[in-house]
Amino acid sequence: MELNAYMQALSNNIILFGVVIAIEVACFGLLAVFYLRRQAVALRRTADIEEQRNSFLIRSRREKLAKEIEIDSPFDWINAILARRMDEPVKVLSTSFMVKEQGVAVLLTEEGKSVVVTPEREDYLKKVFKRAGQNGPGLDASNLDAAAAIVKGSKAYRAALVDRDTSDVFDQEAEKAGELLGVNWTTPDELWFFVGTPQGSKA
Repeated sequence: MELNAYMQALSNNIILFGVVIAIEVACFGLLAVFYLRRQAVALRRTADIEEQRNSFLIRSRREKLAKEIEIDSPFDWINAILARRMDEPVKVLSTSFMVKEQGVAVLLTEEGKSVVVTPEREDYLKKVFKRAGQNGPGLDASNLDAAAAIVKGSKAYRAALVDRDTSDVFDQEAEKAGELLGVNWTTPDELWFFVGTPQGSKA
């Protein structure tokens, strides 16, 4: 009888011990989850603060650089960009014509080539030319055709704000250069330069 009682007590103690261990493990698990959640929230807050700080620093830097922008000649500015992208750079000298409604500037080079400068990509630009030629009031159809022909037979070069060889205010420089040329490039993130042979009317 004593042995049975002893074994029963031992069994009860083992069960109780197991229950205590299970409770401790569950409590530890809950504490770990709570701790990890707090850590995750803290990390997100830190990341948000760092992102806001970086954004503020970038914005402040851009504002400072924007005040220092000096572009005396849009041609020199464009030539500097093309020189970093072309194996045999051209030298832009003058304006051929504009399609202002579409933000397109067509320029002439010393080598007898034309350079179409625009914020638009070629596939979109072709649609713009087609739509403008059909519906655009006051647009010179011959200039549209000429610009479209240059783009079609050209080699394209791209310059963008994210490029390593452009300034941190490339978009604002581009807007300023556009103003000097007589076209409205409203702080474009990128510009496309289509270098080709002059064709059609250049009124």
